[in-house]
Amino acid sequence: MIDDLGADPSSQLEKLTTVARGQAAAQWTQNLFTQRARGERQVGRVSVVEAVAAPAGDNTWAVTVCVDVTQTDVLDKNGRSVVAKDKGDRLESEHTVEKVGSAWYVLTEKVTATC
Repeated sequence: MIDDLGADPSSQLEKLTTVARGQAAAQWTQNLFTQRARGERQVGRVSVVEAVAAPAGDNTWAVTVCVDVTQTDVLDKNGRSVVAKDKGDRLESEHTVEKVGSAWYVLTEKVTATC
């Protein structure tokens, strides 16, 4: 979802509410809004290397994810990369995920390290 919204500056950011709520939805919206305001767009896709989930409460799970970002970039309006050269190839993040009916929503996200 984020890859698609980052690649298409005309797409509706409200689509995030179909997969996220709370802090995660607010943060992702802000990140994408800022990227768009700067005239930037994403190319490529992030791939999940590993995901580990554990129950965290009623209908909530703690999920740790390692993603590979080597096939993605963020380009400015002139087509130049704006991503730091030393960003790392893989990033680890921690999420709180909630199940509501048959749908899953990311509630929180925090990038914690490289993996």
